[in-house]
Amino acid sequence: MEDVKLVIFDLDGTLIDAYPAITASFNYTMRKLGLPNQKALTIRRAVGWGDENLLKPFVPVKGLKKAVLIYRRHHKKALIQGSRLLPGVAGVLAYLKKSGYRLAVASNRPTKFSGILIRHLKLRKYFAYVLCADKLRHGKPYPEILYKIIKKFSFSAKEALYVY
Repeated sequence: MEDVKLVIFDLDGTLIDAYPAITASFNYTMRKLGLPNQKALTIRRAVGWGDENLLKPFVPVKGLKKAVLIYRRHHKKALIQGSRLLPGVAGVLAYLKKSGYRLAVASNRPTKFSGILIRHLKLRKYFAYVLCADKLRHGKPYPEILYKIIKKFSFSAKEALYVY
């Protein structure tokens, strides 16, 4: 890692476990719309592409906007109750920061909800930059989010490491 100066982390499933919150918000939305609940594993497999894409396969097209609004309203509260740091994360982040690495987050989660998580889990002190897909034309898996973060710090791609 001697060339690496920047470490970029995904948020969900890499630094934090928010699956209980996601499952709670997802199934709350389904109940509100009169649709069937889904198993936690089914929901977990659909995570990673943003909340709209999470709901899309389970909600009729004409009800998607309403579903996203219901989900987001519920999720603001659910995140605080149903999210935690994964084991060892705080120690790794503290070590990397102390060692002089610049740290950033690249998440498909909307900015508002990433901010809630980062504040609630007291992660802000570690990260020099947080960029979410709702601020870009394309989210992951498109590499745009990584390129933007690398450019922000004026590093080359070989000086960055992405952890997901």
